Amino acid sequence: MKKKALKPIGLIVGVIVGIGIATAVRQLVSLSERINAFETINPVFQLKQDMFSQYYSVERIESMFEEVLRDAYTGDFDVDFNNYVVCSIIGQIDRLESEVKQGYNQYLSKEMVEYMATYVSTLNDNNAILEEGSIIYIKVNNFNMDFLSQISRRLSELETSEITIIIDLRDNFGGAVYLAAGYAEIFLEKEKIISRCVAQLDEMVLISKAENPIECKKIFLLVNSNTMSSAEIFVLALSENLDNVLIVGETTGGKGFGMLQRELTDGSLYYLVAFDWFSPLDNNITGVGIHPDIELDVGVEFEDILKMLDSIG
Repeated sequence: MKKKALKPIGLIVGVIVGIGIATAVRQLVSLSERINAFETINPVFQLKQDMFSQYYSVERIESMFEEVLRDAYTGDFDVDFNNYVVCSIIGQIDRLESEVKQGYNQYLSKEMVEYMATYVSTLNDNNAILEEGSIIYIKVNNFNMDFLSQISRRLSELETSEITIIIDLRDNFGGAVYLAAGYAEIFLEKEKIISRCVAQLDEMVLISKAENPIECKKIFLLVNSNTMSSAEIFVLALSENLDNVLIVGETTGGKGFGMLQRELTDGSLYYLVAFDWFSPLDNNITGVGIHPDIELDVGVEFEDILKMLDSIG
């Protein structure tokens, strides 16, 4: 049987197909070479491959989230991933802080935020004003606007020039600086410096705007090691501006810096150390605290406070 001769068109097609296959092979070889070269030049490529194909299964990632986030772990991959990143960054930032500021950059889970809100509400409920003759005792567990208004209203009703005021700031961990400044304005004349807050690229000076501050015979400020932050701002604002103030108790906590907070979408939030603050006389008490004028262990009952006054004379 005779072989049929290839027609010209068939010959052309055959040549084209052959060339196409050869080109494809060369392209595949070239692509392989480029990938190998890329991996050699950029080892991150191989690392990423290894991470996703070998080292980090979804189960292992979730286990890592749970270990780091602890009570904040939700089981929602997207939420946990975001919070894990935040925790990791905050951890890195905190390690860069000076030793005295370490531990203050922190993440709080939604549950912890809710707990803290309840705790602060309890502190507010336990703020109190007690009176005994010419003595007024003010217990400030936490600075808040309602109690500020209550103090201002009660003192404005009295002839205060012969009154002794005791302000108990023991176990007051601070709070918003502007609130502490508002409390200080009750006693400070207009234009008196309350505090100077200094961030890396900015500075803010808090100055009293009070038109009619209270004038009284004597002010005693009760403090302990848990008197911190904006409570210390209040103490120094009064003691460095007025000559009728005595600080009684223990050396304060020495937190001469402030925080800023940011809430995340799931209700959790984080705090970052944001600024240092200085007293009217330009003192910063970070790590040092405020030393009392009279070091004294004062009881917590109102009767103990009155005995303290008798002992001081």
